[in-house]
Amino acid sequence: MDVEEFDFQLTFDILELHRITTEGDGNKWNGAVYESSSDGKFNMEFIWDQDFQDEVERLAKD
Repeated sequence: MDVEEFDFQLTFDILELHRITTEGDGNKWNGAVYESSSDGKFNMEFIWDQDFQDEVERLAKD
């Protein structure tokens, strides 16, 4: 897989993860922190940032 295809696939995967995890108006998030280690373990924290959401909504109106 080349880099350009990887970027597109990663974006698609994040959007799909968001769609799945927020179904039914539960578990709202608009940011995430992903940590991985060399032993294959990972952790993902989902975050709701109201200031960010307010800015997105403000810019969408312009």
